[in-house]
Amino acid sequence: KVLDDAPHAKIGIEEDNINGEIHEKSMDHWTRVDPQPLIGGDGLPAEKSLGPRRRRVRPVLDPDAYAVVIGIERYRQKGLPVVDFAARDAQVVHDYLVGAMGFDEKNVILLQNEQATKSDMEKNLGPWLSNRVTPKSRVFVYYAGHGAPDPANGEAFLIPYEGDPSYTEITAYPLKRLYKTLAGLPSKDVM
Repeated sequence: KVLDDAPHAKIGIEEDNINGEIHEKSMDHWTRVDPQPLIGGDGLPAEKSLGPRRRRVRPVLDPDAYAVVIGIERYRQKGLPVVDFAARDAQVVHDYLVGAMGFDEKNVILLQNEQATKSDMEKNLGPWLSNRVTPKSRVFVYYAGHGAPDPANGEAFLIPYEGDPSYTEITAYPLKRLYKTLAGLPSKDVM
């Protein structure tokens, strides 16, 4: 039963048929309640769970949602410090987009460590996005890794796997190029 029919957020109630409790839940247009069996608050099936019970929620698949997720923990360049957990964080973001936010797996590019080369970043943050995004698309870009300014002029760069912060102009990806590309996409929903 829906209590508030605002289009951006709905609050509803659901009766738990196992123990008769009534729970308030939040709903939005990105998710739907799956008529699968109830699960407990600890993620176990309801019959094995000691926690509160709720229904699994699956995202509504959005074929017009695109993402580029980059996590570079280790770099080829000796002397660059490790970016703790960057690759794992990128994997978690990827899994969340696909598992909870309705992004189609084929529309989410995941580049980790040695996969995140300058050419891969240029391709996926440039023409790969530009050739797919429409006015109704959602776009999400995530980067975890090193950045560095150009030593000559202070311009900001993202450092790819094989990049060298001492030679950013030829080995790194310019942040202003990313901003220009994202601003030029027809989508108004860019994160």
